[in-house]
Amino acid sequence: MIENTLYFGCRSGAKDEHYGAEWRQLSSQQNVSYRVARSRDGPEGVKRTYVQDLIREDAKSIWELISQGAWVYISGFVHCFLLHFIKRKETDLSVIQVGE
Repeated sequence: MIENTLYFGCRSGAKDEHYGAEWRQLSSQQNVSYRVARSRDGPEGVKRTYVQDLIREDAKSIWELISQGAWVYISGFVHCFLLHFIKRKETDLSVIQVGE
């Protein structure tokens, strides 16, 4: 079974992680993975984690999932750049075209 993935980014889990409990419950019961980056929840002085950091970490598995027909949902505007990055990294292409 193909695992679809949602990447969600927010500043604070307590304030901004809309529907977080529902997404976690769904991910434990269904074929969906929920990856969240809470950029302001870490201790002071520790590098912040953003959605693009998680996607860069998961680039290989994201490309494999997409190649198998999975859906990868990314909250925020940065998704276009990151899909170009993943495709370039995983296929070693110089010209990239990402469809809708």
